[in-house]
Amino acid sequence: DDGWVQALDLQTGSRVWSTRIGPDRPRVIGNGRLISPCPIRTGLLVGDGTVYVAAGLFPIEGTYLAALDARDGAIRWRRHLASLSPQGYLADAGNEIVVPLGRASPKLYRKRDGSFVRDVPSASGTLAVVADNETLSGPGPTGSIQGGDVQSGAKLVSYPGRQMAVTPTTAYLVN
Repeated sequence: DDGWVQALDLQTGSRVWSTRIGPDRPRVIGNGRLISPCPIRTGLLVGDGTVYVAAGLFPIEGTYLAALDARDGAIRWRRHLASLSPQGYLADAGNEIVVPLGRASPKLYRKRDGSFVRDVPSASGTLAVVADNETLSGPGPTGSIQGGDVQSGAKLVSYPGRQMAVTPTTAYLVN
């Protein structure tokens, strides 16, 4: 909730680098304590020497999607997400990133520059999973996990469930 992404040395636990994603602003009250107006409420997605992260909870304070150099934390690109509130784990969809948005349906952004691709035709919620060519998200207000085709965006399926884990051969649902 402090708004910083930090890399630690695996051997010593010492900080290698830290990068603030949003602007340096006074703290605000969130969950009964003082937090950054741009807290990190997504998981980090790391691949090919890049760390992808979204920050911000209150759109009026600014919300962002960013790509950092994994070696030194330098910001490669940062995009303002306007009225969106990113929450949940980012998911890798090949050349794109699925960004879960808590109470709104997830959105797809390009890894190379953070440009918006399209809405993901799935349930709102903090869960986003990409398996083969299907994006699964939820659980949304109805308690279902919905799936759509990554490339076309076509809605494919809906499952009753609150959480999901996917292996190469099996999908596990908790409801």
